[in-house]
Amino acid sequence: MNDLENDGNEKDLLDGLMEETPRKGGLLQNDDLEVGQLICVHSIKGTNDAAPIMGQALTVNAICFPFFIATVYATGDSLTLDVRFLHFMKCSKEFADAQKSAAPRRGPQA
Repeated sequence: MNDLENDGNEKDLLDGLMEETPRKGGLLQNDDLEVGQLICVHSIKGTNDAAPIMGQALTVNAICFPFFIATVYATGDSLTLDVRFLHFMKCSKEFADAQKSAAPRRGPQA
């Protein structure tokens, strides 16, 4: 059985695809997180559901795995996030600045 096959469990298949599919702006591994880094939530592990925080630029403030503290770049709100439940990706300063200058409304997926 290859890495993308499973026993019918959609959660396992989705997690496998998210971790193995090459793409620009790929997912960060937990140990890739660094204080001061700009990131955004890519997706929720094991589900196709969207969450309001997905795609919002965040600045990593402190790390104590599995948790870390991040500031929402556009609003300055502080959040505690858990790496066990979310996929993250790096985002550019331009992406973050665009959100700060005009806070985006959530798209139809939220």
